[in-house]
Amino acid sequence: MKKLLVASGDYDFYTMKLPLSLIRRRKRAVFVRRELEKRHPQFSEKCCADTRFLFRRGKILAEVAVMDTLRLAEYRKKYPGRHLFLEGKPDRAVFIRHKGWKKGGLMATTALAALLLLGRHYLIPHEAETEKVEVAEAVADSMLLPPESLLLSVLSAVGKKGGRIASLAWQGGNCTFSVTGCHPEDIASRTACSVSYANNEPRFELKLPVSYTSALLSGGDKNFLPQLRKGLLQNGVVILREEAGENDVSLTLFCSQQNLTAALKVCAEEAEVSHWHERALRLQSGENGCDLKVSFSTGSRFYENQSPFQVLASYAWLFKPKVLKEKIIPRTVAAESISPRRDKVGEIKRINGDVFAYYRMQDGSIVCEKAQ
Repeated sequence: MKKLLVASGDYDFYTMKLPLSLIRRRKRAVFVRRELEKRHPQFSEKCCADTRFLFRRGKILAEVAVMDTLRLAEYRKKYPGRHLFLEGKPDRAVFIRHKGWKKGGLMATTALAALLLLGRHYLIPHEAETEKVEVAEAVADSMLLPPESLLLSVLSAVGKKGGRIASLAWQGGNCTFSVTGCHPEDIASRTACSVSYANNEPRFELKLPVSYTSALLSGGDKNFLPQLRKGLLQNGVVILREEAGENDVSLTLFCSQQNLTAALKVCAEEAEVSHWHERALRLQSGENGCDLKVSFSTGSRFYENQSPFQVLASYAWLFKPKVLKEKIIPRTVAAESISPRRDKVGEIKRINGDVFAYYRMQDGSIVCEKAQ
């Protein structure tokens, strides 16, 4: 049987050189994700990426194939059970459903052994990492899922049925969702809850249990909070409150609907790089933006592998109300007379009525001030 090749027009391919400092798997994943956001103009939750890490001539390389999720689903539906290969690289299998050592693993092992003999303790397996493309259409009522899997199942189901999420809370062993625009049976058929209607649109609150393991892990960079704060401010997020202890950090934030994806990605990526772990989240969506409280801890991880915040970032569009009236901010004399040393780039009005103004400084940085 001939190999099933993905047409060259249906995928993009990138080769990235990674610094040797990125030995840990999570750091490599964060690096590749950030590079894709720079190089691939359409990279978003609608894309899926297959990444293979190689070790060649003392360097770590990442070879990444990117496809539109719907296009990949069409291939799988048309050719069920067939392995996919790239038209321009017929020896490269992509989007397989398992991880393992590929051809050339012996060479990689030999190279690693040589490094170890030289006293350099690098562990760089030749592996293929494939992001999950297919998700459950509804939550399996009889299964207790980890937070990231439960979030993925619920949000995917809500999105497919044209619904929206008004608020979400994840803490400890429970996730609570306030859902509009679809019905409970679209998500969890055997979960009882009350449904109200406004203009014939269903609204309900769904509370589902999650499984979590308090896996004890070492780590916890002391620079986590300063780096997180810097990343959030650079992405136009308003920090309202910080609560920092030796082994736990919580931040209360506000951001526009457009900045929600960036806010969640910054939280997830800075936590991964600094070896902190996502512990809890509360998210309230409104017409003017989103209120968030994000919590992190060291030592204990409450999810399995995938970041719950990254899952939420992929479905941030579900938190945007279906009807969002755009408000035109009138130009004022005060706005036109701002000193040339800084330029006003916009304003955000919080749900409680507070207004925050954003300014670009001469060095290109963004600062936020509460408007008077």
